[in-house]
Amino acid sequence: MSKSESDKLGFWSIVFLAINAIIGSGIFLTPQSVVQQAGSKTLWVYFIAALIASVLAISFAAAAKYVTKSGAAYAYAKAAFGKNVGFYMGIVRYFSASVAWGVMAVGVVKSTISIFGGNPNDKWGVTWGFLVLMAIITIINLFGQKVLKYVMN
Repeated sequence: MSKSESDKLGFWSIVFLAINAIIGSGIFLTPQSVVQQAGSKTLWVYFIAALIASVLAISFAAAAKYVTKSGAAYAYAKAAFGKNVGFYMGIVRYFSASVAWGVMAVGVVKSTISIFGGNPNDKWGVTWGFLVLMAIITIINLFGQKVLKYVMN
């Protein structure tokens, strides 16, 4: 195995990263609010959400066979509708991902504070927790792919 291949994440690491993203962003942070809002219809809400997610996954998989460049929704929109729509898709994706990552980070911080017996509604505690989380993620990113590969494999 060449050095460049050994530095790459393995197939199963990538699969588990995707599963982790799905579980971490939804299952642990949203059920309470879904149950509060949907009540006895919660199972139907999750079933409908799963159907919509399945349609989106199938649509992306179908689009992927027509586009050879990476970029997901940006590449697909650019190939189908031209540069302008692709650019707008990229901008919308950037901002929506920024908001989603921020919400997930705050959810992780609040959950962690709750686990250790703190007050998850203390704005200063959440702010400091968020800053510490961002510092940890920054440090991990500075050390590059080798640390991630070691942890994930």
